[in-house]
Order: sequence, then C-alpha cells, then structure tokens
Amino acid sequence: MSQTNHSEFLRGGAVILILTLLNRKEMHGYDLLRSIESESAGAFAYKEGTLYPLLHQLEKDGSIVARWEDTESSRKRKFYKISPQGRKLLKEKKEQWISFRNIIDQMIKA
Repeated sequence: MSQTNHSEFLRGGAVILILTLLNRKEMHGYDLLRSIESESAGAFAYKEGTLYPLLHQLEKDGSIVARWEDTESSRKRKFYKISPQGRKLLKEKKEQWISFRNIIDQMIKA
C-alpha cells in the first residue's frame, strides 16, 4: 500500500463533502451548508466562515466554477458547480478516504 498523507485528508475533509454534493447538482453556499448538516445528521455543521473560504479556494484552483443568479427576492446568489478538474480531485479524495478508512479498520480490529 502506498504511503499517503492522511493528516492532509483530515484537514481537508470538508472538501470531499463539498465536491460530493456539487457532483450531484449545482448549489449555492447556503444550500451546501444545509445539505452537509442534514446528510451528516448534524455531525458536520460548518459555519459560513469555514465554508466560503473553501469555496473560494476551490474556485481559484479550478475545481469548481461559479455563476451569479438573480433570485425572486432580487438578491443575487452565487451558484457553484463541479468542474472536470474537480471531478478528478473528488476521485483522488475518495481514494484517499478508502485508504485511510482501511487503515483505521485494520487497527481497531486488533
């Protein structure tokens, strides 16, 4: 088994959640926050101050793309969707997760 930086995965755990949701459908930030909290049964409840810097970094890196859209309330919302580069990153993150999980499973079976 190849050596991977598992601590990097732990620090970037939110990235896999964001990319997974955006791989399903385009969303704006507030929907991402609600979906992460809901789908994790409250285990992950990120604040806007955590989510938006990650979204900006993913956008800067080319993993997601964003567009502005007017809403019914005349407010603009920024919608995000995953890019082909983001799908590649998501695949890598999933492989890292499986490797990490397998190591933990082996250790706790002992």
